[in-house]
Amino acid sequence: MRNTMMTTRLSSGGLPRYAGGVTMVEVMIVIVIIGIMMAFAAPSMRGVAARSDLKTATDNVIQALRMAKNRARVTNRPVTVTFSTSTTHNSISFQFPGEDAMALATPNIDLPANITVEASPATFQFDPMGTITGFSQASSITLTSTLKSSETETINIVNAMGYVTVGETET
Repeated sequence: MRNTMMTTRLSSGGLPRYAGGVTMVEVMIVIVIIGIMMAFAAPSMRGVAARSDLKTATDNVIQALRMAKNRARVTNRPVTVTFSTSTTHNSISFQFPGEDAMALATPNIDLPANITVEASPATFQFDPMGTITGFSQASSITLTSTLKSSETETINIVNAMGYVTVGETET
């Protein structure tokens, strides 16, 4: 019978030449491949972040308008919603006549930092019946992502009752 025992060559230090690990070159190749894949994935991640922030801002605007309408009806007093925009901060604020617990419990709503707001008009006032005071024509609020300018949402206020529709546009 033949001897089938394998022999292992030893290096000069007495250790086997191939111990089953990976070489530094192999590790570097894997790191380069991962880097290339990340370079291709980064632009699409920017689009995901832009869409997510835009969705959050749209939901916040719609919620603010509905809350103002409901608060006006519940308190039987007018409620004003103002869209404030600046280069560093966008927010939605509420004004209530007089100081009451409901006014103090309503904080401003901050929109994501990478969203710009264009509201026409910038202020909406809901009367105690829940209708928009002085409403003459459809109004709109346009939200645009600064991460990806083609990502926009337009919120249309179509009647004095504050009925809202949302239309997505891509340029």
